[in-house]
Amino acid sequence: MMDDPDLCKPYTRLQRDLNDISSINNRTWALESALNALIDAPAADGSPADTERIIPSAERRERHRTRLRLTYADDLVPLYDGAERMEARATLSILRDRLRPDDWTLITSTAAGENYAGIARRSGATAASLRIRALRIRRRLIQLAA
Repeated sequence: MMDDPDLCKPYTRLQRDLNDISSINNRTWALESALNALIDAPAADGSPADTERIIPSAERRERHRTRLRLTYADDLVPLYDGAERMEARATLSILRDRLRPDDWTLITSTAAGENYAGIARRSGATAASLRIRALRIRRRLIQLAA
């Protein structure tokens, strides 16, 4: 990427903008998304990614996630005591042993809130195929847990 001056200038500008922000907020996550887009997915014609579109979209997505976290904050706090946690941990360990490592990674990534597009970029699969795989894994986990 750094060999192409057309990609270097927008990347440097976004890095500078990100460096000027002293707190983590929706804007910083949006700038990170734009930086990732410049690195991961240049346009088919070789031009840099459309950061002017990516940044507002990512900011909206982060505002929505923040609103959900605030709306459902009480639901995010576990309501279990120590014994139930230990039992859940033991059950998860058994289930993890019965799954392939890449299936476990997919399920835990989606459970942690990562979107399929991000997992797809990392794994080299398509988002649609990951959704189907996750559905099949969940069905298998239901059977194993029963």
